[in-house]
Amino acid sequence: MQNKYTTPALKQGKVPTSLPKGTTKNMALLENNWYVEYYFNGKRFRITDNLNNIKNYNERKYKFDVLIESLKDRLANGYNPINPEEYLVKIAKETISLKDAITKFTDYHTLHQSRKSTIATYKSKLNHLLEFTGNIQLTELTTRHLENFILSKVDNKEYSQKSVSLAKRTFSAFYNVLIDSGYDLKNPVSTINKKIKSFKETRETHLPYSDKQLKDVMQYLDDNDTYTALFARFIYYTCVRPSEIRGLLVRDIDLNKRTITIRAAVKKVTKFIKDDVISIPIEFIPCLEQLNLEQQPKENYIMGSTTKFINETPIRKNTPLERLNKALKVFKLDGKGYDLYSFKHTSNINRWKTGKWNLDQIMVANRHTNIQQTLTYLRDLNKETEIKDLPVPTI
Repeated sequence: MQNKYTTPALKQGKVPTSLPKGTTKNMALLENNWYVEYYFNGKRFRITDNLNNIKNYNERKYKFDVLIESLKDRLANGYNPINPEEYLVKIAKETISLKDAITKFTDYHTLHQSRKSTIATYKSKLNHLLEFTGNIQLTELTTRHLENFILSKVDNKEYSQKSVSLAKRTFSAFYNVLIDSGYDLKNPVSTINKKIKSFKETRETHLPYSDKQLKDVMQYLDDNDTYTALFARFIYYTCVRPSEIRGLLVRDIDLNKRTITIRAAVKKVTKFIKDDVISIPIEFIPCLEQLNLEQQPKENYIMGSTTKFINETPIRKNTPLERLNKALKVFKLDGKGYDLYSFKHTSNINRWKTGKWNLDQIMVANRHTNIQQTLTYLRDLNKETEIKDLPVPTI
């Protein structure tokens, strides 16, 4: 139901019929108790705001006039004097600054246990935007501001095309969280000029290993670093993410049922708060059997130690990659885009090349939510494909 109210009006009290000598009408009115009166949904309200303490007529009149205009504006914008706190919350949300909005956005992701690296990436992009625009009100932040910010990064050769896309995704996520939290905003990201392009070379990451590279690296790891060798095979055979492997407990592995439970607490994707249960490929079973899991404490971490594997605490985040880099350096592959995720990319490509896996099956193996994510893993399928000596039919 729409609220109904009358226009606020100043009530100065009765004017005396006769004035003492030396007294003016305005002086007499100053002795009265003034108030602003209006009706809201049939209920009368009288507001003074302690302005009757003012003993100068013109000053008091001015202050009451300001109060009236303020009330008119508030009522027109949804102010409900019966529930004033509701309006204060509304105003606070409409007038939030960019800096405060960034804090609320990062607090949201911290509360929802997003990955620290994800939060850090978000904060970096948003804080750079804050430096560019200054701490303006979020309602004043327009598509043009976002475009000019991105263009400045492109012009300074700070952003590759991948960085441009990441910035857009960050800003879109930023607005979506605030809108979902009740802020009266429009997401300006959808209207950003799609022609903004960067010609800065994007550094390739997660490159797949060639057959020879995979054979050489795994042989080196088998001979020199059995921990990283198992970690790499874990990724290759199961497509479980490195961060998830670090969080796996002994109780998460069931060799009898050939399943691994990826608990929601260790998943990278937390949109759906539930555990994932995946199948263990037969080829990986012998690797896990060597750990004698049935004899280990159920709450210990499977890959918690580089010497004994099973451990009471998880392995440090960067340890597996640092150890892999030592092997990559031997074959001069370090710093060229090869990493732990390369085993996952290689696995997906090799599955596809067997001809026994279709896209849907590979998508399920990776726990992707859409086929586009899976195609990202297959984008380098042609890197080792040789076509220069193939005949072309004549015309």
